[in-house]
Amino acid sequence: MSSLLCIAGDGATARIFAAALHIGWTGPDNIAHQESWHVRDGHFQFFAARARKEGEAQDEWQHFWPQRAPQARLVLDRRGLREDYVICGEMWCIALERFVPRSRAAVVGIAPC
Repeated sequence: MSSLLCIAGDGATARIFAAALHIGWTGPDNIAHQESWHVRDGHFQFFAARARKEGEAQDEWQHFWPQRAPQARLVLDRRGLREDYVICGEMWCIALERFVPRSRAAVVGIAPC
């Protein structure tokens, strides 16, 4: 079941519906990262992560399943990123820039509304 989520940064806000979020970004080290979070009972439950160095084959991802406590809010720090975050839900992906411009907010939070 989808939950209403609020994306906020420096006074700009947007709302989305999602049961899970898949978040991707590329850091200054040219490593692409992806994380998957499920939305459960008003919290984000970590599911899995993967990373791939730029230039490697698409199928050469390293997968991780670290234990993480449920989070009430996800914080996306854009400072120093080579490529900004892309947020995906069920059947859609949108650049974070479309919700909250990078020039307006260096740090963005996502939480159940």
